[in-house]
Amino acid sequence: MLYKNLFKVFIVISFFLSLINAESLYSAVWATGAGDGFNGSEIKNISIVQDFDGTKAVRLKDNEYIKDSATDLLMNFNEDKGGRISSVYKNYSLFKQSYIINRYSPILGKSSIKFLRPRDMISLIPGVNSLLGESVDIGSFTIEFWLKPFSVFDNEIIFEKYGPFTIDSGETLFGGIRCLFKNHRVEWQFKNFFRDALGTYYNFSLKGFTATHLKTWAHVAISYDHFSGKLTKWVNGVEDDVIWATVTGKYGGSPLIPAFHKNLVTYPKIAHSYLGNMDELRISRTARKKYNLTKYVNKSGFILSKVKDLGSNHSRVKGIYANGRFPAGTTVFLEYRISDNYFRQNSDFLPWKRITNKADNIDGRAFGRYVQWRAVLHGVGSGRYSPHISSVNVDYITARNILRPVGLSAASGDGKIFLKWSGNTDKIKGYKIYFGYEKGEYLAPKSPIYVPLDRLKKLHPEYVIYGLENDRLYYIRISAYDRLGNGHESAFSREVFVRPSLYPNFR
Repeated sequence: MLYKNLFKVFIVISFFLSLINAESLYSAVWATGAGDGFNGSEIKNISIVQDFDGTKAVRLKDNEYIKDSATDLLMNFNEDKGGRISSVYKNYSLFKQSYIINRYSPILGKSSIKFLRPRDMISLIPGVNSLLGESVDIGSFTIEFWLKPFSVFDNEIIFEKYGPFTIDSGETLFGGIRCLFKNHRVEWQFKNFFRDALGTYYNFSLKGFTATHLKTWAHVAISYDHFSGKLTKWVNGVEDDVIWATVTGKYGGSPLIPAFHKNLVTYPKIAHSYLGNMDELRISRTARKKYNLTKYVNKSGFILSKVKDLGSNHSRVKGIYANGRFPAGTTVFLEYRISDNYFRQNSDFLPWKRITNKADNIDGRAFGRYVQWRAVLHGVGSGRYSPHISSVNVDYITARNILRPVGLSAASGDGKIFLKWSGNTDKIKGYKIYFGYEKGEYLAPKSPIYVPLDRLKKLHPEYVIYGLENDRLYYIRISAYDRLGNGHESAFSREVFVRPSLYPNFR
């Protein structure tokens, strides 16, 4: 009895082993991200950045300043290929520049700049029609930037266009705009800059109440509305001080005219004696009331992977999951689609299926040869936090490996193509012929064509594709299959291309 039971167990085990051998199943992982930088993926509202470990990661796009119709000067301080900051926009050129590029902790974008030495500064040459070169009437304006100071000693100058000039009477005056530290606060000074219609100058200082903290990013701005005369100091998007630059010094008075004197030839200077980081300097010909204060765009972003060939039909995807960091309630939604037939990356005929972000998150029905995933990133805090994805892994099981056909060649005919290849030596039922009009895409009508093995020569198969368009280039590949339906399919042969012609080449 014991031997009979052992024999039955042996038969059962042998049966399952035979199934495994027949299917030749093996597990594999398609990893996208850290190794290839999401190569081939399509992205929207997404930035590819360097993660803490030095590898590539993706997150929501920075809410970085962009040019608009009111922009007079924009410096994002992003590093260019030459190891310097990106170009100055619009009406300015660089006269002098000395700084250190900070790639590791910018407030927005790829990098910021750091002023660490007494000689570090940036000096600009205003061009024609530039706001900082205007000597008649600037009108409304805004000057804004981000600061992360290392010290806040009195009279450290952050930004200025200020210097001596001679008036018509021969007297020398000093004037212009200065932004500096006073009593641990950012102070804006306007001396001999605002004047009334008779040419009388008025001087203003905006001190405010908000203290400046060391090694902490803060957004600083000054705006002037020439319709009302309102001169406003902003800190982190909040009004910190207001002066009415009017003839009466009150609301409702005649607004003063802002302009640099025509004899003031001093160049604007950034960080004349400031020590610390700076990012996103923008000067605008408008009195801005809203500012970019969040790091990330307040929109969802998505990554659309390329279409992956798993190698054979009836392969099964077990799970798809995103690796990374998801701070403060941020999340990523994962979707996938799978088919035995090839589809384009942006095709819309195949529906998506939503899954949760964890291992083995797909049921047992995800069978096919071609798979694609999509990750939708959602931030929180109106752009304050973003998920970081370092990689996306697709766990799958590839079914029986069939040898792929080799030796494929093609020749043209009148409205047809002649194919030859070397016959497979393993157990198959036939071949599939894929053809199309673009390299790597085989989506022509009637593609693919199933050709049973019994219609071909076993060792030296030949086949003719009829009904093709003359003078049109076709790309062709073939695969082998062991049975129709849920059968297994080999990888593609090499790709060949040929153009059917009324005057075919010789075979």
